[in-house]
Amino acid sequence: MAVVQRSLETATRASTATAVKHLVALAEIARLKRNADVEIRIVPIPGDWSPPAPGVFVKETMNNLADLGERMGADPASWGDQLTRDF
Repeated sequence: MAVVQRSLETATRASTATAVKHLVALAEIARLKRNADVEIRIVPIPGDWSPPAPGVFVKETMNNLADLGERMGADPASWGDQLTRDF
């Protein structure tokens, strides 16, 4: 079971990174083709964050992440514009 859980976590992380890279590419296409003024800002989950409850897609954990994202998104100091290997 631990191997399956880790595999799902890895697949989800890779899928998310790919989706963000596609978003960045679409923004660049819009910038080049349509002269659009587009910026992509990334707010990654901090490395020291840990889920408040064990399990996958637990409501308490999802709400905690949503609240964290809202707080961090409101603070421009937490924004990034670079995709890193660890994303």
